[in-house]
Amino acid sequence: MTLLPTIRRRTAVALTCLLMILVSGIRPALSQETVEQRFQRAKGLYNSAHADEACELFKQIQKDKPDFPQLKEEMANACGDAEMVRSSEDRLYIEGQQFVQQGKCDEAKAKFENALQRPLVHPKHKSEIVDILNSWKSDEAKYQNAINLSKQGKIDAARTIFNQLASGGCPRGPDAKNELTTLAKAAAVAPPKPSIKTAPPPINNQAPVNNQPDSGSMATDQMLRDGLQEYFEGKYDDAERNLSKYLQNNGKKQGLAYFFRGASHSTRYFISGEKEVPEKQMAIEDFRALKEHNAQFRLPEKYVSQKILALYAQAIKP
Repeated sequence: MTLLPTIRRRTAVALTCLLMILVSGIRPALSQETVEQRFQRAKGLYNSAHADEACELFKQIQKDKPDFPQLKEEMANACGDAEMVRSSEDRLYIEGQQFVQQGKCDEAKAKFENALQRPLVHPKHKSEIVDILNSWKSDEAKYQNAINLSKQGKIDAARTIFNQLASGGCPRGPDAKNELTTLAKAAAVAPPKPSIKTAPPPINNQAPVNNQPDSGSMATDQMLRDGLQEYFEGKYDDAERNLSKYLQNNGKKQGLAYFFRGASHSTRYFISGEKEVPEKQMAIEDFRALKEHNAQFRLPEKYVSQKILALYAQAIKP
């Protein structure tokens, strides 16, 4: 019990000394080095491509012993090379900023990372470059999040993030602008969201055969309802799958199934920038099948875009 205060005092003294060494930046062994040893260490730093650190050490030696043999020559070499390294950091930083202004984000990132690799004791641009790259890393995460939200059908949330990124530049400003363009194209052809009053989509274009369907017909009708709901939610794969099953089961409202399956293919075609020609062809085939199946079919015009209606008119044109 009597030794405890003494142990605590000794520990506190040791920690205080260690803290003073760390704060001052003094190496414990430095005071034991001779000038010759420090000179050789500086030469070793210089030979291992650490000219800036070697230059600083040579300058310390000069203060202690300015007439040390070969010091002037070695210091001139090291400090001259150190200045070249500092100039290369400046050049890489400036070139990186120029690439940023040109929207060449990958090239800019390569320049910045190269600048960080310059062996400098006190790099001029390190702090700013690290801040830039960290900001870009954060923006990259936001961009990927927006992509995932878009895939999940959360378009408004995705659009908000894309707008934030598009207002900036690197690393994802140009890509965010492209995504906003894609979303705008999708909005131009996507069906309006059905409200409580209008959902599910109209299925009264064809009257049911009887008022008390059996369990089989009820299951088939559910395929139609699911397909229509999925279409309105932008789940085109699922919508086409259920509508196709409904048609294969000879559902009583085949005209409606043909139309919205064609509308789904049409939407894919327009969203792709009219590049997915096979989707257009499948839409035309569905629209023509609808016309052959029910020439008196009433188009649910308020549930699809004008582009889809125009493609339908083109498909059934004699």
